[in-house]
Amino acid sequence: MAAPTDSSQCLPTLAALSKDLNLHPSTIFRILKDMAVEGVVWQSPSGRFYSAAARAEQVRGKPLCFIGREMCHWSRLYQEILSGVSEACSANAGSFVLCSAPSLLRQGDSLEPPQFASLEIQRRELDAILKNAPRGCCGFLFDHLWAPEVIEEAPFTGGAKLQLLRSDPVAIDQKHGARLVRGLIDRSNFAGVILVVPFRGDAVIDHAIDLLETELAEKKARRMDFSEAMRQAHKLCGKGFLFVCPEDYVARALAEKIAPLHKVGEVFPLIATQGTGILSAPISRLRYDFRRLGRTAASALLNGISAPLLKPALVSATAVL
Repeated sequence: MAAPTDSSQCLPTLAALSKDLNLHPSTIFRILKDMAVEGVVWQSPSGRFYSAAARAEQVRGKPLCFIGREMCHWSRLYQEILSGVSEACSANAGSFVLCSAPSLLRQGDSLEPPQFASLEIQRRELDAILKNAPRGCCGFLFDHLWAPEVIEEAPFTGGAKLQLLRSDPVAIDQKHGARLVRGLIDRSNFAGVILVVPFRGDAVIDHAIDLLETELAEKKARRMDFSEAMRQAHKLCGKGFLFVCPEDYVARALAEKIAPLHKVGEVFPLIATQGTGILSAPISRLRYDFRRLGRTAASALLNGISAPLLKPALVSATAVL
């Protein structure tokens, strides 16, 4: 089956192709979906199939919608991601629409444990948002705090959907990050490792903690809640322990607690792994280009462009690895 040579021309209907090729319409549809995954054809929000080259023409100037937490709860991570999305939408001459779910995340302060919406509340809020979402969107981006099953169940009227940080091609390579952290620790001389748990319930942070714990098993890293780590920071630093923290606001608070104990010339006893730009030397840290991730997310929805997992750099006191 060949795609049309005219990029603006859609393929014949399933019924017409079924008759011409003497195949069942469901078989035709499955073949076309496979060709769409391979990038040979493109399925528009209306459901019709076009040549891959037609995608850019069809989505030019159309809005892209982000559905997530309220703006007052945007972390540095999301500020960076959505800046990249906005850049890509501007290049496409289209708008970037923000739709917020008031209960998706509740947090009075960046150091307080957040409250995440239950599945029931998520379903109710997403249904309400979709009823009022702008029509004709070329795609929908979702905050990583949504439960994947809620997104999957929700009724969509058109447009592709993609969940930030949790689905290809806009996931981050946390396993690679954990290996970089282990490599840095291997080159250091600490008495032990404390894996700081900032809070529970965020799937991306929970996964990061699990990967770090697995990667640092030989170091006998042990988990410790943030509040406990703050209470014991002075004692543990005095005994030569290293803290590893997967959330940057919490890492910054812990660094401020540790700083008076840090001696010039010694390795700072904290590694931050979330990867935003809010931390600096002498803290060793992972750094992800989240702005690039935002551009990748928009490009995936606008142009069907895929990308490998986003790998971090490890920024230490002496080198970028």
